[in-house]
Amino acid sequence: MVRDRVLPAKGCGTVRIVADSDQRTIATAEVWTAALLPACKPAIAHRPQDVADPLFAPIAERAVKFDGAVARAAVLANAGPGGIAGEDRRLQPVMRRLDAILCGPAKTGCGVTGEPSGLAPAKPDSRPKLSGALDSASTVAQILLLQYADGKPMREVGWGRATPADIAAASELHAVEFRLLARPLYVAARNLSGLGPMMRQAIVDPRADAPALTMVSGHDTNVASLAGLLDLHWRVPGLAADDPAPGGAIVFERLVDRQGRRYVRAVYRAQTLAQIRTLTRLGGAARPYRRVMPIATCTARGVRGLCTLAAFDALMATRLSLG
Repeated sequence: MVRDRVLPAKGCGTVRIVADSDQRTIATAEVWTAALLPACKPAIAHRPQDVADPLFAPIAERAVKFDGAVARAAVLANAGPGGIAGEDRRLQPVMRRLDAILCGPAKTGCGVTGEPSGLAPAKPDSRPKLSGALDSASTVAQILLLQYADGKPMREVGWGRATPADIAAASELHAVEFRLLARPLYVAARNLSGLGPMMRQAIVDPRADAPALTMVSGHDTNVASLAGLLDLHWRVPGLAADDPAPGGAIVFERLVDRQGRRYVRAVYRAQTLAQIRTLTRLGGAARPYRRVMPIATCTARGVRGLCTLAAFDALMATRLSLG
């Protein structure tokens, strides 16, 4: 941050930290801030713990107009011509491997594949939700991933029946859930109706005393919706494409050229799954994953995915209003 002249070499600079009201998101913001600015104590804006915040969950808190039937149609359109059933068929090998991990020698009455996958009935003010095998399998996949990332001995990961390759393969179930439920534009725009305007303001704010850095401690659903809004893609080693990594983040960088023209680029940064598991000390050759992601429709300076500041602001405004 100092090298890139985002923060000063001396002093604290001006930063804004915003967290959702869950214990884990508040703690994440506290630890992140302490690591970045150990001599400073910037305020962390959040509601009292466990008091719902419509900034992060505007659909559930009815802070935005939301049509469950339109959202359902958007999800089904994103599933492609085979629909949810087609996704179920495609992912059967991965889900059968989860059955083997879950059930061991048991032959019947166990596992995730016993129910057909579907989309739960639409509700007027609730985000769409999967049902059946894909819903259960995504949850199991995330639990196994967290066991592995936590550094547990392999004998304790999936009862000793899961391998790192299994966890990487099962990560696709989690990524597919987000692709279907959080990335469709109608859902993404409404899920970001609180955070989106705040992000726009943070990036385009022209004031000399505006925060040089804004950090938002939220959820993988927020990350997936932001990626859907701008058609952003990544793949962290050890995980499936577009699966939000534990502790990962989408970063928007504001750049300035020698003529003073301003641009915005998007970056995904995260520790790899192996780095999280082994508590790898980053530095030198041990680098975190970092990928510059092309932003949809932008080609500033002839660079695919690079936006002028004005183009980025206009794109965000347009996408947030769609649906």
